[in-house]
Amino acid sequence: MGAESGTQAIERAAQLLVRVVESPDPPSIGELSAGAGLPKSTTSRLVGALERQGLVQRLGDRGRLRPGPVLLRYASRDASQALAELAQPSLRRLADASGETINLA
Repeated sequence: MGAESGTQAIERAAQLLVRVVESPDPPSIGELSAGAGLPKSTTSRLVGALERQGLVQRLGDRGRLRPGPVLLRYASRDASQALAELAQPSLRRLADASGETINLA
């Protein structure tokens, strides 16, 4: 297989990243390769790029993959913001009804 176009490489890397994030168990390179229908060498090269950017992380010596530190930081930041936004109306009603200061922690 020749060199991938930039767009094709991005598409394939994104597909692999989604598979890692949505997998119920941390997948191996071989499992990702088979699931995506890509050669193992291509999968390994793309996963290497994702790993260097902190988007995926290898688990110990087994080589299984999980979401990397960049995604974990984003998910935790995003989840707390979403929760605070969702809770705002209820917190206001509770504060109004109780006459107390209400905090979400």
